[in-house]
Amino acid sequence: MGVGWQRAKHWITSPDPAYVRKKQRRDALIVLAQRYGWEVGYLDEVWWSRVSQPNLHSWSEQDEPLRLQELTTNKDDPDPKALACYGMLSADNGRMHLCFVSGRPVSQVTTDFLEWLCEQVQAQGKGVLVLIWDNASWHVSKQVRTWLRQHNQTVLHEAQNAAKQAYASFRAGCPPRAPGSTGSSRNGSVAKERLSNLLGC
Repeated sequence: MGVGWQRAKHWITSPDPAYVRKKQRRDALIVLAQRYGWEVGYLDEVWWSRVSQPNLHSWSEQDEPLRLQELTTNKDDPDPKALACYGMLSADNGRMHLCFVSGRPVSQVTTDFLEWLCEQVQAQGKGVLVLIWDNASWHVSKQVRTWLRQHNQTVLHEAQNAAKQAYASFRAGCPPRAPGSTGSSRNGSVAKERLSNLLGC
């Protein structure tokens, strides 16, 4: 007996009206990451609870009400009621970064994982992390968006200060101009001007 299957649709699109725009932005970020050697990661999480009932079908005797068992825990039970697992898959090398935490996914746990994740990526010599995730409430909350904005501003400020210090060291190491000279070569002047414009000095 032969068994076969067929895809219902060749391509299933999202009902989100901004799906095409978001997908184009995502693809553009991936291209930039590949060009400059950035880290691209796909993040998601899953969690389990010992007391929450899953959304599954149930059976009962005919003409009898459905009875579900209410799960509870003792007050002195040291084990957590829920366990969450955060993970990021690296698109570059296929490595999986996993972190297990007590409780369900919330904003504070998410920012803690992001901070740990940035340290892991930085240890690999990557300066930029392009993170792709869904619109879970603990991804788009005010606390998480504030953390992302402050983190990016801090990293950018530190990079600008480091670049300014490197430029200052470069200038200090250059020989002084000879009297009546017009400066270095045209290529050197252009490079200096571009660097100055980049650093805002």
